[in-house]
Amino acid sequence: MPDAIRLHDERAAFRAVEVLIWRDGPVCPHCGERSRLGRLSGPSSSLGTWKCYHCRRPFSVKHGTIFHNSHLPLHVWLQGLYLLISSGQRLSLQKLGRILGISVRTACHLKGKIAAGL
Repeated sequence: MPDAIRLHDERAAFRAVEVLIWRDGPVCPHCGERSRLGRLSGPSSSLGTWKCYHCRRPFSVKHGTIFHNSHLPLHVWLQGLYLLISSGQRLSLQKLGRILGISVRTACHLKGKIAAGL
């Protein structure tokens, strides 16, 4: 069973994915900078947003992944990923949507992105 906190808390979900993707620390996907980076934590910045002080562009761990440009919270993505992998992709869209609390259309999008990413 995966860490339950990671699957229900958005901040913990971001930290878990950051550890998986950035094993040696964060890296700017735009310029490759590793040292002049800072986590943005103001009220106007999204959760998990970093800023590169070399190229001055914001980024997050979602950049370049199946989670990129998704309005669905990251912890819901991780829950869906866990459910689909553990069921062997045999979970219906209606059941997936009901479990995650999302629409069937969103469940279809999520399942398609996960299937394409695997």
